[in-house]
Amino acid sequence: VSAILGIRKASTFEGEASTALEFAAEEWRSCMKKESGSTADSPTDIVKSSNGAVEDMRSFFLNTGEIVSHLTEARLAGEDPRKLAYEFHAELAAEIIAACEKAKRQTGIRRAALSGGVFQNRLLLELVDEGLREKGFQVLKHSLIPPNDGGIALGQAVYGMAYINRNTGLEV
Repeated sequence: VSAILGIRKASTFEGEASTALEFAAEEWRSCMKKESGSTADSPTDIVKSSNGAVEDMRSFFLNTGEIVSHLTEARLAGEDPRKLAYEFHAELAAEIIAACEKAKRQTGIRRAALSGGVFQNRLLLELVDEGLREKGFQVLKHSLIPPNDGGIALGQAVYGMAYINRNTGLEV
């Protein structure tokens, strides 16, 4: 998406393009807040969600193809890439929220954990967090360990220690 919008066409390190996309979206949102004097819109107010979650128990597919198609057409029509970067984040957040609502309908669970490298993106984390809270979810987020590989590594180490303690009788 970053390349399609002309924000970052090549990366020199992992995450560079996605970070540039996030910063462009935040810059556009900040400019819009200053111009209008309003607070941030909810994710579903920016771009109408197509609710692309496929009806299949426990499986959720986000309709990212339609998002990319819309962004490509809008960029070719000359729309501001920062605005489109924000629309990308808002639409992705709306689809994540829709998938969580579907899971809630299927399971009754009203708690969502936002984890994984994608939630290092502050804007996406903020939009999903706010949207889920508005829908009555309890939202769990990282506070002491990172949501990406560092958190996975810590979890693997804890599991490994528990496995050794349980299966060898050794205290590590």
